[in-house]
Amino acid sequence: MSKRRRFRSIDFGGRPIPLDAALAGGMDAYFAKYHAERSDIRDNMLDFYGARCACCGESLRSALTFDHVRGGGCADIRANGKSIAMRLWNGETPKETCQVLCYNCNQSKANRLYCEHQRRAA
Repeated sequence: MSKRRRFRSIDFGGRPIPLDAALAGGMDAYFAKYHAERSDIRDNMLDFYGARCACCGESLRSALTFDHVRGGGCADIRANGKSIAMRLWNGETPKETCQVLCYNCNQSKANRLYCEHQRRAA
């Protein structure tokens, strides 16, 4: 019978934290604090970029996403271990490599390589 492996840290959002520290204040408290920090950074980044979809002009904050202008967002996140918003906030990525799109425009660009709004305008 093999011994069960015991984990001493958990990995949440790209940064490992000691399990003792996470459990000391309760996991719910840790995740609430982490989510609040990320939310503040995201809101600041949206304000910096104008908080509007570059394609259709949508301004509903919950619908807005960050998009890599030249594509390759998934591969970029896997390679760097951080979201584009976090890397922009830390100054690790030039601001010209990113734009704000609403979720619909972002998915349309990802699946079709163009957005329907751009095609209709042409």
